[in-house]
Amino acid sequence: MYSDEIYLCLYWYFLMLKTIREFIDVLVDYLYVFRQTPEQKENCLELIRALRSGKYEKISGHLHNTDTNQFCVMGLACELSNLGSWRKFSHRHDYSEYVIPNTDDQVHVCIVPHKVSYDHYGFTDEFRSRLVTLNDFGRSFEEIADEIEKYMRKH
Repeated sequence: MYSDEIYLCLYWYFLMLKTIREFIDVLVDYLYVFRQTPEQKENCLELIRALRSGKYEKISGHLHNTDTNQFCVMGLACELSNLGSWRKFSHRHDYSEYVIPNTDDQVHVCIVPHKVSYDHYGFTDEFRSRLVTLNDFGRSFEEIADEIEKYMRKH
């Protein structure tokens, strides 16, 4: 019986620590967002204008298609940031990866570099994931621009 109580106690501490960790993660995201700089806010406004301009065609599942010049929302964010350049992913695919010189950012056709999403726009990981989900599940660029505006008003 004593060992069952110990296991129950350890399990309770584990759950509590997990809850505390989640709370701390949310708190850190919350505090980080409120430190969004005026430059990051201006970068967000530029992205909103581009999303509403009608100049860009939307794609899902990849940042950028080199042959059709289509973008997902975060691919367009990369394009507008001017922090790097597009490199064709492979000769068999039309998709590109965004490469930022002299950084350790992981590069992949579906992964947005940290310097773009966090440093340039001030997007939390949670919000970046939300934008990608909205994009990939059929929301228009106009609707995504509305979400970015809501994000900016809260932060």
